[in-house]
Amino acid sequence: MRDITSDIYEKTMNAVRKHGYSDETIRNINATFRKLIHLCYSKGLTSTNILESADNIRTKKKSDYRVIPKEHFNEIDKYFQTHRFIRQGTNNYPKYRFMFSLLYYTGIRLGECLALQYDDFEFFSHFKKGEEPKDKYILDFPSASDLDREHLLGTQVKITKTYLNNFKITKEPKNSKERTIVLNPATVRLYQRLHAEHTLDGGADTERIFPWGHAACNNMLQKACKKLGLPSYHCHEFRHTYISNLVGEGVPLPVISEVSGDNQETILKRYSHMFEQDKVMVLKALSKL
Repeated sequence: MRDITSDIYEKTMNAVRKHGYSDETIRNINATFRKLIHLCYSKGLTSTNILESADNIRTKKKSDYRVIPKEHFNEIDKYFQTHRFIRQGTNNYPKYRFMFSLLYYTGIRLGECLALQYDDFEFFSHFKKGEEPKDKYILDFPSASDLDREHLLGTQVKITKTYLNNFKITKEPKNSKERTIVLNPATVRLYQRLHAEHTLDGGADTERIFPWGHAACNNMLQKACKKLGLPSYHCHEFRHTYISNLVGEGVPLPVISEVSGDNQETILKRYSHMFEQDKVMVLKALSKL
């Protein structure tokens, strides 16, 4: 049991599904496996509960996946903007707001998000030399209109590691796929505020931004959902929402694979129902030939 990791758990359950068992049998096997892992952790036989970072949704059917509607995300975002949660003299809600914005607009896994440091965020510019904007305000405070510029500029986050528990942060993300993901202006502004406050307090850029574990983040999200009368969302559903939104907007599969860290085969299997509209696109294209 000490050798079991979240990857081994997920691969095992994937193998069970591929074997052709019924959904009921798969769910029973999964429930038994999870109870065994929980029992070993509660008895002190293992130092880490790998289920806090493992994806239980691998045993679900496509119809079980949930997408977080934009209006629901807006309610969650506003909740953490307008409410306060004071702990040790600090209001933690701005960080939670930034975290959920990251999860919604980047689709990174919760463990990858928890491992982030301030120096994992970097400015990028694709302006040609000599054509950079002269107004520094544009660089410091991006807006949605900057996306209309001929030469793209903005902020991106580097995904290079994963948080497992307080004693272990891996040197690489899940599936060993390091990547960079561009951020929307609203998320960038949230980061800039937190970074400025952190710097003023004498903090180092090599410190973790989010000093919590998987369970605390899911509990905080579900607490907000309960207050708002929303479904009890799980943090992993932000990732499913992100990929679903990209598929719905017609982003090419190789690009989705690049920013999500999932291979194209996994994306096709999990989101195949969303690619059905592509058949219509093929027919329309053929009608023009």
